[in-house]
Amino acid sequence: MATPTYTIKPLYLGEMTKYEKSMHTFTFDYGVKMHSPYLSFLVQGNGMNILVDTGPKNYEVIKKYHSHVEADVPPEVHILKQLEKEGLTPDDIDFIICTHLHWDHCQNNDCFPGKRVYTQKREVLYAINPIELHWYTYESPQCGLTPVWAAAGTKLVVLDGDEEIVPGIEVFLTPGHTPGSQCVRINTEDGYYLIAGDTVNIYENWEGNAKYRHVPAGIHVNLIEYEETFKKMDRIDFKEILPGHDMKVLDYPIYPHK
Repeated sequence: MATPTYTIKPLYLGEMTKYEKSMHTFTFDYGVKMHSPYLSFLVQGNGMNILVDTGPKNYEVIKKYHSHVEADVPPEVHILKQLEKEGLTPDDIDFIICTHLHWDHCQNNDCFPGKRVYTQKREVLYAINPIELHWYTYESPQCGLTPVWAAAGTKLVVLDGDEEIVPGIEVFLTPGHTPGSQCVRINTEDGYYLIAGDTVNIYENWEGNAKYRHVPAGIHVNLIEYEETFKKMDRIDFKEILPGHDMKVLDYPIYPHK
């Protein structure tokens, strides 16, 4: 039986404005400001609707707990509004895959009660008890918050490494940006596409520069693991990569694109 194929639609959920580019490109681009989107990806095929990441909740939450980020997150681009444009409701979503558990990738998980949420064991263990520097990044109990990734009603499915979720959709453990980051490989009619989360924030991370083959994100927990992750990704078969925060991803409303 042939492996099912899927399409991928990037969903725009607002953006970081005047964002320090060196936060995306480690040791490069200091002082360069850029617009960087918050993204979710709607994966459709084989009778299923799947979300990769759910994005930030609203501007008020960002301003209150993440004031270092200048953001534009109007209500009309909330993930539920974007799904409504696709003719979908939360009930239509079969499951969610989180590339990692930073707030800007999972803050809307609670909008999908009862849905399975796939994440990595290493990510959960760290998110429960991160270092103080990362308390707000994970919205952890240590700073008086209830992390949305642990919201009541969601069904957390904890993975331990690379795994096929359903035929045609696989995850690969890619630590570095966080301890349990994972990339999601989607089988399409045009070959494999890799949704990279913040392992690859922008295309420049993967494409590299005159100095390095690949450039890690400025935000990371382990550069040695990050380098091994890039080597692993070099061995993974995929045709196109989709970064977690690059405006160029929105050049096409659907992947594969013509």
